[in-house]
Amino acid sequence: MDQGNAAEICVGSRWRHKKGKSYKIIAVALDSDDPRQQLVVYVSLEDTLVYPKGTVWVRSLEDFRTPGRFTKIREEVQCH
Repeated sequence: MDQGNAAEICVGSRWRHKKGKSYKIIAVALDSDDPRQQLVVYVSLEDTLVYPKGTVWVRSLEDFRTPGRFTKIREEVQCH
């Protein structure tokens, strides 16, 4: 696992997707069908050709941590 994905996933942290756009974590949620499954809820910080800035996305924590998919880009948020 790369260093970015080894970092804690916490609300307010900012991440860069492998395709280059940046996102901010707004929540870590539980799947209603399987509460053992955690989901990362994140918002885009930039427009794309298809989706506007502010689009909200959800991805499983496992997928979010896939090596090379996201890299942490800001450290101003302290995880608790």
